[in-house]
Amino acid sequence: MSDVNTRIVVLNIIHHVLAADRFLSDAVESALKEHPDLQERDKRFVERLSYLVIEKKTALDAVLNKVSTVPVRKMKPVVREILYIGACQILFMETGDHAAVNEAVKMAVKRGFSGLKGFVNGILRQISREKESLLSGLSLSEKSGIPENLYDMLVSWYDEETADRICRACTDADGGKLTVRRNTSRCTEEAFLASLRADGADAVPTKLVKDTYYLKLKRDPETENRTEKTENGNNIGLTQLEAFKSGLFYVQDLSSAVSGDIVADLLAKAGPDFKVLDTCAAPGGKTVHIADLLAGKGSVTACDVSEKKTALIRGNAARAQFDNIRTEVQDARVYREDFEEAFDLVICDVPCSGLGVLIKKPDIRYHVTEESMAELVKIQRSILKNVQRYVKPGGTLVFSTCTVNPAENEENLFWFLERFAAFDTVSIKKKLPERLRTETAEDGYVQLIPGVHPCDGFFMARLEKM
Repeated sequence: MSDVNTRIVVLNIIHHVLAADRFLSDAVESALKEHPDLQERDKRFVERLSYLVIEKKTALDAVLNKVSTVPVRKMKPVVREILYIGACQILFMETGDHAAVNEAVKMAVKRGFSGLKGFVNGILRQISREKESLLSGLSLSEKSGIPENLYDMLVSWYDEETADRICRACTDADGGKLTVRRNTSRCTEEAFLASLRADGADAVPTKLVKDTYYLKLKRDPETENRTEKTENGNNIGLTQLEAFKSGLFYVQDLSSAVSGDIVADLLAKAGPDFKVLDTCAAPGGKTVHIADLLAGKGSVTACDVSEKKTALIRGNAARAQFDNIRTEVQDARVYREDFEEAFDLVICDVPCSGLGVLIKKPDIRYHVTEESMAELVKIQRSILKNVQRYVKPGGTLVFSTCTVNPAENEENLFWFLERFAAFDTVSIKKKLPERLRTETAEDGYVQLIPGVHPCDGFFMARLEKM
């Protein structure tokens, strides 16, 4: 048994994210590595509570401002973070209110704020007494955790109705379900499900994309988390499944799975010399998906910018047992002469603002600015400008992102088509699930929007080179 105080671990994570501007997934990963003796149940609790505090921060600010005589912005950072943790458990988790209050008071004392333990106790007890009215009084924006500046951006890109639908999607308890894709090269559906059930887990077909499932881990009311997903694609509790260890499935979001399926016809006809380049491949879900669709034919070269990222790809490829995948550390902006017109298919899922996956990466909403997105557009264009040289004449380029920002998506696509006349889009309408066939699918691209479509926000385009 570990004697580590899990709430102190959460407090450290929250402080790193909110005070040190660190990404949540990195902070959680580091914290769990620092405490390897934590039981699996405790690890799930740490991740669950950390993600939920960041996701619900806007709502927590609104509630605290209603019950406290001291505005949230004037509170000492650590005291504010302790209140976030206590209030989050009271309002959004099944943790007992009494335990949440007592543990918060203990944290205040432990962190040197004994003089404020009465303040912490009083605030949290009032929230416990008034929780129903406090929750019902939250606006849609507060409930969704979408900051006002981001909401205004969404309205400017689309309209108020769409912005509201995106907000509602961020509050949808089903929106962050863990989705996986069965490794069709390794097992039948029956064998896949049998392996999961032997470990007390299960999976339900998504009914949107072939061979994709919502994975259902063992339920623990204290730690069950709809945002269990971490940056590297591995989940607390997930890695213990025999089906995961033996590569019978791999983690892949629904929208990401669709982007691979829009070239399924091309891969089905591939011969032994067919070459694929996945330029920004980590953690490797698309890489493994492409290898699965190739069914042992051809080769996939998967690149990313660091050894840490390529190690994730190798791990996924090794579990899936595909020997036609090779990885290389390679910045997609840097030209490789040996890659010049060497590939039949180039996958270019560029780094982006991630605004399509807010429900899985809640801290993104606090990092994104118009300036940061403008810088991303420059990086994306640099990557596209470079990797288009790697496509063979007659070959295919797939450009995708997991954001809903038009500047990173449609505007980048139109910019690309104006400058590289050898490329043109081709219809993907018949390659998409019927529920995702938007008006632009016939023109070769689609923008998926959470709350509008039954998946994360995602942009994808298929282009062919003459």
